[in-house]
Amino acid sequence: MFTVERTAFMLIDVQGKLADIVQNSERMLQKQEQLIQGMRTLDIPIICMEQYPKGLGPTKEQLRQHLEGVPTYEKIEFNGMLNEGIRQAVEQLGRKQFVLAGIESHICVYQTALSLKREGYDVAVVEDAVSSRYAEDKERAMSMLRHEGVKIVGVETILYELLQRAGTAEFKQILQYVK
Repeated sequence: MFTVERTAFMLIDVQGKLADIVQNSERMLQKQEQLIQGMRTLDIPIICMEQYPKGLGPTKEQLRQHLEGVPTYEKIEFNGMLNEGIRQAVEQLGRKQFVLAGIESHICVYQTALSLKREGYDVAVVEDAVSSRYAEDKERAMSMLRHEGVKIVGVETILYELLQRAGTAEFKQILQYVK
């Protein structure tokens, strides 16, 4: 089980026009927004990545409005763990569990998740908060990651797993985001 004390969240490359043309873009962005709000409520550290922002643009404003104070790392590597700044951030957090969301499922999300898993981290990819331009690319990525032992979850599943119980102030706040 993922716990608040051991978990960090990575938002991967949800930028510009690419975020608008992936499958189910509007729903994906809504789910990412819920996830970010939930992670902020639980005080879970967030690492935000942007793939070549000069070309792809910044993280979508819909999400950026919830990311004040969150470090954003520019990268050109598909696998975020190949970026020295991101690797250092991961190591400095000292967390052993990582929750991932973003685009594209079969490239940057896939490579980063697989790298983290192979380095001994517990990894969960939030299936309703990731996407690709083509549905079959996402499906293939989720299948391959599942085969590698990466946990495939939904937004509500991971947030409630982290919460562990109802009746808390955090539960009531997160309930507002997901309902």
